[in-house]
Amino acid sequence: MKTILFFQHSFGETNRDMLSGVRQYASKADWRIQTIQYSYAAVVRHNKKSLSRVDVPALLDFWKPHGCIIEGQGENYDTPKPDDFKEIPLVFLDRMPDSLPRKALCVYSDSGSIANTAARELLSLGLENFAYVAWWKDKAWSRERGEIFRNTIMAHGKTCRWMALSAADSSPSMEFSDEVKSLPSPCGVFCANDLTAHRFIAEAIHLGRFVPEDFAVIGVDNDIEQCEGSAVSITSIPQDCHGAGYNAARMLDLAMSHHAASQSSVPMVLCPIVHRASTRILPRKDARLSAALEYIRLHACDVDIDINVVAKAAKCSRRQIDSLFKELVRHSALHEVHSRRIECAKQLLIQGTLPISDIATKCGYRSASDFSRAFKRETKTSPSQMQRQNSGHNGLIFSTPESNII
Repeated sequence: MKTILFFQHSFGETNRDMLSGVRQYASKADWRIQTIQYSYAAVVRHNKKSLSRVDVPALLDFWKPHGCIIEGQGENYDTPKPDDFKEIPLVFLDRMPDSLPRKALCVYSDSGSIANTAARELLSLGLENFAYVAWWKDKAWSRERGEIFRNTIMAHGKTCRWMALSAADSSPSMEFSDEVKSLPSPCGVFCANDLTAHRFIAEAIHLGRFVPEDFAVIGVDNDIEQCEGSAVSITSIPQDCHGAGYNAARMLDLAMSHHAASQSSVPMVLCPIVHRASTRILPRKDARLSAALEYIRLHACDVDIDINVVAKAAKCSRRQIDSLFKELVRHSALHEVHSRRIECAKQLLIQGTLPISDIATKCGYRSASDFSRAFKRETKTSPSQMQRQNSGHNGLIFSTPESNII
């Protein structure tokens, strides 16, 4: 059994998903995964011994690993450095290729795809004003997302304001508050990640502005705690973090076997946008319709959802709900239910960790055949076709025959 060290930087939902992808591959490859929470270890060492980084050589000597995966963006003092590992096969996960030695193996967050997806979504709302809210520290990943987003917006003949979040764990600065106040309305706001979006929305509401009527907001990562815990639920761009972890493990397996992948750096796949209230701009604000849409968003995958229950949640009659949807959304409430189910199904099919029968159940269908018919009617492709298109997690291409891969 091979021992693999997984150097983990953080404990968030996306980090856990990456580790779960690594573990899935490891279970097939008969590896033992040992996690090293290096940011925490570095803090402990710094407090006790006045050292700022985890002792990588000592860990390597202790575990004698066959290979290592380093998760994290590499912009912190505590991040293990490539030189620490000498000849041990190494893959970087969620790291920008430009920050690594030439031909280093990595799976990275695709800033271009993320920023252009956000721009496309906000431009489709017919907005004229735009802003980017950067992470509170000047991080390369945040800067790159913002620059690509701004360039895309400007290519459409529109302007884009650049703002920076104040420290993540403190109250907004006076400067940040003034910038939010000065934004034109309505405005499409792309935030560096979901925490940034959460903070922006909280400040906007504190200042008496409305989301999405004044600010249509998009975040990144689909962090459920941030997106659902916000005063207005946040539309977000998810990355297939589980698939990224799986891909990193597969790249490491090739490196340990002295087989080269055709690409040394592979982008994370983006999952379909998760639409929530922060971008739901209606031609007329109506509390009943907003309540109905939010109920459907949360309960569309309940197998027994009923439009009469939706009407009850919105405190109106079934006839009123049908009329509101027809007038303001241009489709029926039942169509909204089906759309949300298909959106959820796409996410699960891209992640590729569940059989189609389980996905059907999770998305509220009574059978796999009912699900397949509904999915093909909406997407013009079958669930199995979509799953095959995304099999292998992110489409990593290898220069060796598939038979050489575990």
